Amino acid sequence: MDMSSKVEFEKVKYLFDRISWPLGVLGIWPKNITSFGQLKLTIFLTYFAIHLSMQLLDLASIMGSLELVILNLTETAFQTMAIYRIIIIRFGQTTRRIIDSIEEDVAIENFQDPEELRILHQYSSVAEKFYRMGTRLAAITAVMYYVTPFQTYLVTRMMNGTAVLVNPYRIYHFIDLSPTERTAIVYACQFPMMYTGVSFVTSYGILLGFVMNVCGQLAILTHRVSIMKDDNSDPRAFFRRHTQRHIKIFVVAQWLNDAFHLALLYDLLATTVLIGLIVYQFLLNIDDADAFGVFGLATYILSMTILVYANCFMGECLNTECTALLNAYYECNWYEMSPFFKKALIICMETTQEPIRLTAGKFYVFSLESFAQIMKSSMVYVSMLRTMI
Repeated sequence: MDMSSKVEFEKVKYLFDRISWPLGVLGIWPKNITSFGQLKLTIFLTYFAIHLSMQLLDLASIMGSLELVILNLTETAFQTMAIYRIIIIRFGQTTRRIIDSIEEDVAIENFQDPEELRILHQYSSVAEKFYRMGTRLAAITAVMYYVTPFQTYLVTRMMNGTAVLVNPYRIYHFIDLSPTERTAIVYACQFPMMYTGVSFVTSYGILLGFVMNVCGQLAILTHRVSIMKDDNSDPRAFFRRHTQRHIKIFVVAQWLNDAFHLALLYDLLATTVLIGLIVYQFLLNIDDADAFGVFGLATYILSMTILVYANCFMGECLNTECTALLNAYYECNWYEMSPFFKKALIICMETTQEPIRLTAGKFYVFSLESFAQIMKSSMVYVSMLRTMI
């Protein structure tokens, strides 16, 4: 193995160590769990549960005002998506099986030539690039959303206007928060909520890493089929290994769908509505000439759009690689092979006829075509809100 291959192998092997560290900070990552990590996770989940409960109480108390309900749902829907994904990653047994399976696959003896390592590295780099871009954008969005009320308060004070400090996240108040000092205390207590945005995007990076690994393994299988020759001393042993590899990839893909299909269904429903709500608020801020609010909501819209696209991109990649594998079976030199090879190839073709799909609720299939449908539905909600309010 040359130096470049060693570098690629190290990047592939330690991919999840790099992209999971925001979750590991609070003990959310299900590997290498420590007592201190469990304590941090317990504190965070307790804090988050209390805060989310107060958000839901606020939602119940403002049911008569559509505009306030929209403001609450913009935050509550996102926070619920975040905590659901955190629970799946931390406590899901299927998630641990997926991680263990990927760690077994990323062993140097499983690569037959440098090209296979290059293929897997290429797919792994997609997940890492998304993680880097997504977490930075999420951090900027979270900070902008958190500091906007305080910035508005300071600007109003400097202009000698009547300044009222409001909390960045809507919650139900059990006490009177009209004194600025009390509001400031609650404001400071909501600081950890910024972490949920980063953890939510990181969970997307983890899922993308899982899917890209499956796509990479399918691409490696395609590469092996394309160079396959009927010159093996033991063709049955060759196809036994090939079939076992093929089956394992499909099993891991099924685990992925089983672990995340409900989360993806909730994401689909929530983000479709959420993008519409945020775009509506964005248009209101433009009308009010609130430049800081416009910029903050613009980054929020961009973040949510990227997350929707990520789901559709993952589904499209799986479908593309399954199609490529099927075509590789058809295009190999089967006519020059022995009868046993031909029969084994037919069996492999049959198992690849049904492509691997990433679904929401096991019925809605993600693809680039569905991305356009989701965005179109969100814009319908915007038009409906502008008509109703």
